[in-house]
Amino acid sequence: MPISHCIVSPAALDNAVHGSDPAEIWARLSDEPVDQTTVTLIRREQQYGKSYPVMALLFLPPNCSEEKSVALKLGLANALASHFSLDPVEVYVITRRVESAQVIEGGEILD
Repeated sequence: MPISHCIVSPAALDNAVHGSDPAEIWARLSDEPVDQTTVTLIRREQQYGKSYPVMALLFLPPNCSEEKSVALKLGLANALASHFSLDPVEVYVITRRVESAQVIEGGEILD
């Protein structure tokens, strides 16, 4: 299951499209079932150095193909840009693969 934690500037949060659901947009753009995606939005209080309106940390399962990984990364960047009325170049996505047995869901270690 792809999971994204998104650190969002106050200005971007203020520009969010009312009624828009970034998980639904992401699922549609990535051809992924919406119930298999998670998007968490975290309000950024301070950021130093180069500033990004949205910085997303994307966690992918270890069995995610390269083709699917690309679709999920691009889909997430475009979904967040759409949701926050931004140009996609204003969305920064960092991707990490989570190794087997490193996640517990429903009280079970996932392989």
